[in-house]
Amino acid sequence: KEIWEQFQSRFQIEHIYEFYGLTEGHRSLYNVEEVPGMIGRNNQGGVELAKVDPETGEFYKNESDFCVKCKPGDIGMALIKIDKKTFFIGYKDIEKTQKKIIHNVFKKNDKYFNTSDMLKLHEDLWVSFADRFGDTFRWKGENVSTLEVEAILNSYKAIHMSAVYGVGIPNTEGRTGMAAVKINPSIKFEIDDFSRFVIEVLPGYSIPKFFRLCDELETIGPEKMKKIDLRKEAYNIEIIKDPLFFWDSKKKQYMTLDNSVYQKIKEG
Repeated sequence: KEIWEQFQSRFQIEHIYEFYGLTEGHRSLYNVEEVPGMIGRNNQGGVELAKVDPETGEFYKNESDFCVKCKPGDIGMALIKIDKKTFFIGYKDIEKTQKKIIHNVFKKNDKYFNTSDMLKLHEDLWVSFADRFGDTFRWKGENVSTLEVEAILNSYKAIHMSAVYGVGIPNTEGRTGMAAVKINPSIKFEIDDFSRFVIEVLPGYSIPKFFRLCDELETIGPEKMKKIDLRKEAYNIEIIKDPLFFWDSKKKQYMTLDNSVYQKIKEG
């Protein structure tokens, strides 16, 4: 909403219209009433927001073992209904498409396409974009796979394990990457050498813009990182005691994140 209003004011744009859709999807939301911050109004049917565990992505169920629909103020997973009235193809990869289709969602024998997009429901059926769930975030117009970046970081000689996640920056659209890593104690970690490594193996938009050295990383399963607390703490130097670094795009290397830099980031 803030970016919308600032952008409209700065460039003297008379009208701004917004919409939400997916290439592989078959439903869309539209905001033609120019309500700031809203991607559309869910008054046409076919799209539902279901409540999920923000860490695992598991759907909350009611006593009948069906998913729970969001109420105004809730953030939930966007699901697109598949029925005889809709023309749905999905991905070119049939197996991948089938993995995204869920059955018996709100009633027996219904089915929906799981978009993996987290949307927020507002009063009067208005909807805003909240986040991309779990293993993907969007930065600089590109979708970044946290699993791919983690795999690359884990290949660095001095890193034992990493967790990559998206964090927000004030007055900036999307989320940028942040990495929390556990160092291999038998190998000396050198930040300059690591900086050269990420330049060689990652495109610019995938390089984590913030970097955190942790003694331990909590898991919720084999090799799956628990990231909800890491996301909440982000790069808040006021509460994090671990060493923190930020990516200096001009110097092309990680620099220590001190209070003066942190305050500049907070101010946008």
